Amino acid sequence: MSKKANPARIGGFVLASLLLAVLGVALFGSGRFFERTEPFVCYFDGSINGLAVGSNVKFKGVPIGSVSEILLRFDESDDSASVRIPVVIRIDERKIEKGADRPVDLSDPKVLQSLIGRGLRASLQSESLVTGLLYVNLDFYPDAPPIRLDETGDMLVIPTLPSTLEAVQEVMSRVVRELDQVDFKEVFLSVEEGIESIHEMLTSPEIPSTMESLADTMESLRKLSHDRFGGGPARPGVAARFSGGTDLAPGFRSLGVGA
Repeated sequence: MSKKANPARIGGFVLASLLLAVLGVALFGSGRFFERTEPFVCYFDGSINGLAVGSNVKFKGVPIGSVSEILLRFDESDDSASVRIPVVIRIDERKIEKGADRPVDLSDPKVLQSLIGRGLRASLQSESLVTGLLYVNLDFYPDAPPIRLDETGDMLVIPTLPSTLEAVQEVMSRVVRELDQVDFKEVFLSVEEGIESIHEMLTSPEIPSTMESLADTMESLRKLSHDRFGGGPARPGVAARFSGGTDLAPGFRSLGVGA
């Protein structure tokens, strides 16, 4: 007489098979089973709001990995309680080739140091202005200051640069700090003194006599030119417009001169 099958065991076997099938589809379907990823760490000093585990890592816009971990580290040796944010990224080296079908071994410190020497840096860039999501962007910045590869930790360190937004904020902060040092009260006093000096000069009683002297001088020059070089009858020119005291009086009165 055959032994009766245990329904619980059969059900467990079927359930385990289904779980293995789903797990296999997930692994093989995503391709992660065949990925050869290497971990690296990037230290950011500013806010990383918008960056999350799973965010893309790109090189010139090409996805080459993702963010796997975000930490928070306080510098106990600094009295200002500075904070650094280690962001661990994993890069799929199969997506970075050196020539035809020759992957770049970024885990080799010599290779990574060579790339860093050529300006390889990580920075945060906006994935979407609508969602505010960020991604880690890798690119070459030839003008970046030289940095020696940090091999003291468990993971190789890729140096970082401030994002465009952080750079703008730093410039604005520097401008505000410089404006705080300007004595605007002293500037306004200087401007007011300058205006008063101009007003005193225009209202000086010596202005009319100076204009009359100028008119006499121009008239003398006109006569000298006429006597020296000859010519037709003298015509009232510029000097005539200065010579008449009654002609200048309305203009001076409009400026408040001689009032």
